[in-house]
Amino acid sequence: NMDGTALYEAVAAIFIAQLNNYDLNAGQVITICLTSIAASVGAATIPSAGLVTMIMVFTSVGLPTEQISLLWMIDWFLDRCRTPVNVMGDAFGAGIVEHLCRSELRKTKRQGSIFVAVDTEDDDTSIPMKIIDENQEP
Repeated sequence: NMDGTALYEAVAAIFIAQLNNYDLNAGQVITICLTSIAASVGAATIPSAGLVTMIMVFTSVGLPTEQISLLWMIDWFLDRCRTPVNVMGDAFGAGIVEHLCRSELRKTKRQGSIFVAVDTEDDDTSIPMKIIDENQEP
């Protein structure tokens, strides 16, 4: 769900490492990738939440956490770039689930405001799946 945040934290950590002339080996780059994924899963869905979780990514490979403030100046702009990536990831996930469940969805039929799963072996038994009534107040 937070694909853009994971990418941002990994790229930002590598950028700060290069800015400070740190040589990262393959193990450290993999550690940055894994901790940025873990941090993005735990990040709140509020603006600039990635700056808080970036501390975990920086400390995992020994980068100076005080240099996160360098990214704070442009984080408002980068946040607007991360959001479309997050939305696109959610859209792809929904499309994949729809594709994988297409055969089960075709087995359902709508009876008024109720979707009913029809058992293909025995048409006499039907199981209500979800009640949707557009006219009923919550």
